[in-house]
Amino acid sequence: MTPASGLVVHNAAVPTDPDAASTAPAPAAPAPADAPSRPDALARTAHAALLALPGALTLYLALDAGGYFPDSVALALVVALQAVAARVLLADAPAAGFGRFVMVPVVALGVLTVLAVASQAWSDAPARALLEGQRALLYLVVLVLFASLGRRTSDLRWMARGVALAMVAVCVVALAPRLFPERWSVPEQIFDERLGWPLTYWNALGLVAGIAAVLCLHFASSRAEAVATRAAAAAALPLLGVVLYLTLSRGVLLATAIGLGVYVVIAFSQGLLATVAAAAVPTYIAVRTAYDAELLVETERTTAAALAQADDLAQTLALCILIVAALRLALAWASRFAPPAWSTDRARRTTARVGVASTLLVAVVVSLAVGLPGRVETAADEFLDSNSPGASDPADVRERLSSGRSGRLEHWEVAFDIFEDEPLRGTGAGTFSPQWALRTDHSDAFISDAHSLYLEVLVEYGVVGLALLLAVLGTILFAFARQLRRPDRGIYAALFAAGVLWCAHAGIDWDWEMPATVVWLFALGGAAAGRRRGRSRQEESSSFPRIAVALGVLVVALTPYLAYRSESYLQQAIDRFYANDCAGAREAALDSIDHLGSRPEPYEIIGFCAAIRGEAERGLPAMREAVEQDPRGWEAHLALALVQAQAGEDPRAAARAAQERYPNNEIVRTAAARLLAAPPDRWPAVGTEQQNAVLADEGLSITAR
Repeated sequence: MTPASGLVVHNAAVPTDPDAASTAPAPAAPAPADAPSRPDALARTAHAALLALPGALTLYLALDAGGYFPDSVALALVVALQAVAARVLLADAPAAGFGRFVMVPVVALGVLTVLAVASQAWSDAPARALLEGQRALLYLVVLVLFASLGRRTSDLRWMARGVALAMVAVCVVALAPRLFPERWSVPEQIFDERLGWPLTYWNALGLVAGIAAVLCLHFASSRAEAVATRAAAAAALPLLGVVLYLTLSRGVLLATAIGLGVYVVIAFSQGLLATVAAAAVPTYIAVRTAYDAELLVETERTTAAALAQADDLAQTLALCILIVAALRLALAWASRFAPPAWSTDRARRTTARVGVASTLLVAVVVSLAVGLPGRVETAADEFLDSNSPGASDPADVRERLSSGRSGRLEHWEVAFDIFEDEPLRGTGAGTFSPQWALRTDHSDAFISDAHSLYLEVLVEYGVVGLALLLAVLGTILFAFARQLRRPDRGIYAALFAAGVLWCAHAGIDWDWEMPATVVWLFALGGAAAGRRRGRSRQEESSSFPRIAVALGVLVVALTPYLAYRSESYLQQAIDRFYANDCAGAREAALDSIDHLGSRPEPYEIIGFCAAIRGEAERGLPAMREAVEQDPRGWEAHLALALVQAQAGEDPRAAARAAQERYPNNEIVRTAAARLLAAPPDRWPAVGTEQQNAVLADEGLSITAR
């Protein structure tokens, strides 16, 4: 091992792939005289818990709406900061993994986090900047925590196993209500025909399934894994295929194909051939059965016919899982008695090249046979025309898989328009939503993302922000790729392929805002980018610096804790508001403000409650404070206009401000027109009428949760 490059120097007798290696155990090397003593049980338990943390965070965030809302991010950040503090206090060498290479993503992501928080100075949106900065800080802390461990392949394997297990578990939870709707029910979702719960967004769930598919393909193929692990990982593939299909997510399917293709090309092995032989046909049968069960992608899935299709799919899927597991076990057992096919490096490389070439040839032939080039051209034309007046979604929701209709083109066009106005510093963290409302011809009130991470960063942080983001992601991918010459390169190939998958899909969606899909990347990327960890020496140093650093980390944790409490109280306030409990809603809103006073929503609840009680004039200070916290947003201005009208105060300036900020929204247009046209003596009645209409139509963010 050369310390400078981190690459392995090996001769022709050393296998280049664990799947090509003999299953006979290598002789144990004698322990050096100065080797450290075996860690005690507490140290081993703490280390195992740390390696399980990426999977645990992924599972928690996925089950809590993907981690989209601020309370989920805040709680995950508090846990990550506590882990950092514990490591600083207890580890023999808490910074053993830090080197010059890993400092590139750490510094770049740190600057991006600071830029997000600092952007409130020119965005006039402190809450948006703080919450966006909090999410970036979560990724930074996870990156730093696992970079400090140092690079050890065995640790990466265990972390990847935990992440794969968590993602498969999420897919099981997501699929169960669809297969057994009479036993399990879930809250109604937007576009309920597409599988999205528990992440509440179908594309995010599909991304989780796609990443899990790449990891499971690796674990099913790697001879570094136990036979039972290989069989279990292979058995998950039919399940993941069904989940991928039921999300009906075209972008995820394309990104998953890219990720799987990358893994096949760079990690072709005998084990991979065995996995494909065991899983390909059963996975196809399971997915085809799901496709034929057309009633399972309808909004009404409790009819007798739909239940029959669900039962048929459940039985078929269970059978396919058992068949794959049995076949993979049989092939693993048979490989012990088969003569090694790759006895030399040259033979292994030749066979791998032939296998990759054959795979690509089969892919090309199949693509031509099914007319894929023509379908791609048609889909591209539909994508470009999807915003035209005559465009509409297909009648059969399954047909969207071959359709190019999408609203993303308009999002990207608006993003480029915004960027041209502020190319250097951007408009500020979290400000795409008000900018969209100001510029779009669309009437959707809740478009808050550009549906492209790279364009959104370009809009909100300018070219500097995009350069920082690319430095972070590029370094992480390079950290995986530079280990592909190692004998144990399989796990790095899987992580590189999964990272490429995520980065590709992030270009067409808002995966950054769904931490359940991305925390693993910063955890394992940080570990891979760290210095190679060898035998650590006990550090003889004063405990005072450690205690000071740990206390500083815990002090930083106070801010996300306050954000967590604020969001929890805000959710209570919203729930009580719609339960007609204005007294409880006002109390919870005040508690939310006490913990974090820079968000407009709790002030809006207080103002609306005062108006509902017939004391609109007492709600005006709260509504003005809401405007103060988000002066560029249309919602606070509209809320102020409604309460002003009910208090008999002139609402026209606030109504015009709301209309200027979202000129094409039907809710805003109607309310503003009625308020502007009403004579002063009619303001209270019109204000009450329009407030009821706005709240009933989910016209404000407090109604969209």
